[in-house]
Amino acid sequence: MMSFKQRPRFYGFFAVLAYLVCALTYTGVHGLNGRVVRQAECPAFMSPPPPADLGSDAPPVSVLQGNLWLLPARPLLIPYPWSTDRKSRLERLVSTVRACEPDVVVLQEVFDRRIVSLMQRHLPEYAVVTSGRTDPTSTVNASGLLTLSRHPVGDSDFLEFATPPMGTKPYEAVARKGALAVDISVGGTSLTVLNLHAYSPSNEEERRITRRQIDQAMAMASRLESEGKRVVVAGDFNIDRPDFTSGLPRGWAVADHGPTYVPRRNPYSVAGANNTPGNHQNRRDGRGTKTVDLFVTAPRAGVHTSSRVVHQLRVSDHDFIHHTVSFAQEQ
Repeated sequence: MMSFKQRPRFYGFFAVLAYLVCALTYTGVHGLNGRVVRQAECPAFMSPPPPADLGSDAPPVSVLQGNLWLLPARPLLIPYPWSTDRKSRLERLVSTVRACEPDVVVLQEVFDRRIVSLMQRHLPEYAVVTSGRTDPTSTVNASGLLTLSRHPVGDSDFLEFATPPMGTKPYEAVARKGALAVDISVGGTSLTVLNLHAYSPSNEEERRITRRQIDQAMAMASRLESEGKRVVVAGDFNIDRPDFTSGLPRGWAVADHGPTYVPRRNPYSVAGANNTPGNHQNRRDGRGTKTVDLFVTAPRAGVHTSSRVVHQLRVSDHDFIHHTVSFAQEQ
């Protein structure tokens, strides 16, 4: 039998072994680190359509929007990591942004502050805005929201949703989801972009949580609009388009584009690649196609939006969307 004096060495050996295994299995899933990202040519699908002539001298604004799916990796990667292939996905996104130069990039699920720093380093021409919420170690971007702008940014405001009640998904309680509003100045006019990520529901009771959060975000957007701002809301609503539009206040408009979560087409959405808790059967048999990533404009925003789903930019379990926003003459 092992003596008392031998136990510390025994436990210490297994502690070091566990640490090394974790370190090795996490390798390659965190980010680009010191890698130099090569700039690719801008793909043709990112070329904006002709802007609508709304009588304004303000240049149109291009917006690239998507849930980047950068959840933490599971220890030991058992049975699968939550987010696979991080380095190559980040490199594809950064190289595309550098080549295509969208005016605004709206991202969700960027929970690692190291990746926020990587974005700042690889995209120095962009202002990078987060909610500012973190943890005691300052390693977490708690809301997961990240907005980038090539144009000057002004005020920002963050609405943090209430912690979901006991009995709901524990990882939803850890993520401090909410809505991040950022004022952006573009060619003599301004646009307030509200970046939103709502609760991901699995049943009707949880859908009520999602609906409540969206209502809070839309109330925030309405308040900002009442202050005279041009407001657009972009993000992962985690509610399908028909369910959202059925409760949409009068005058608000939703950009017209196709589905953004298509399990049969997107390899990152299948069970195994995306092993987050949920209905894996939907991923295996291709059910669950839906439009949960939306772009919404306020009644008095005075903008026209042309949108398309970017199927060729495969960097997430969600398809990204490219918008061209044209301005009307301000009254």
